[in-house]
Amino acid sequence: MTDNSENNLSANENAVWGFFLCQGLLQHRHKEVLWHWNQGYVELLQAVCATLPLIQEALLAYEKEECVRPSVLEYEVIELFGKYLGDYVLTHKGSLPSEIICQGVIHDLLFAFYQGNEIKQVAHS
Repeated sequence: MTDNSENNLSANENAVWGFFLCQGLLQHRHKEVLWHWNQGYVELLQAVCATLPLIQEALLAYEKEECVRPSVLEYEVIELFGKYLGDYVLTHKGSLPSEIICQGVIHDLLFAFYQGNEIKQVAHS
């Protein structure tokens, strides 16, 4: 994943985004995700939070066009991306998707979000 030194999020944004990302990742299935991950809890959270700069990078492109960040982004994009990552761990022998796959999923989520479409499930495999 992207080097965390590229992460220009404030400490507050990192905390909030990390919370929503991990909430989606583990929602009502933390034991199952951790069992499939087959590493430590801290390592899982670190690996997942390493995707935050990818979200920020993709979001910057949309903000240049839209000029405003809706306050429900955390619920409707970041948490759902976390759910996708948890689903991926469960269905791909405990691994996380590549950076390229993550970028595609993030793009699709942001595109749907800014189009005003309700997102219920991410279609990437």
